[in-house]
Amino acid sequence: MPVCPACHAQYDDGHTECPNCQAPLVEETSAEEMEASEDQAFVTVFEGQDPMDYRMAKGLLESNGFHLKLIGGHDASYPPLAAQIQVPEAEAEAAQALLDSPGAAADE
Repeated sequence: MPVCPACHAQYDDGHTECPNCQAPLVEETSAEEMEASEDQAFVTVFEGQDPMDYRMAKGLLESNGFHLKLIGGHDASYPPLAAQIQVPEAEAEAAQALLDSPGAAADE
């Protein structure tokens, strides 16, 4: 059964993205794995109000295998509220480098 790695909500087969967090769903994980992910320190690598910038940053990080925690950015409020993208502290430096120079990912 697919589960959201961010909020741990479970979904029926066929769903690929959490409607609350917009995180890609993964196969159900053990309670120990969920607990370990909740204990990790997360660092903000993106913050902004532009929905296009948010979607681009999110897509770039997801396609490069980063583990994301999404805060805001998925409602239709106007003016748009600031959204944050966070990654585990151990991934923060690499994620920030990718966001600072997105072309580098394609060159590697």
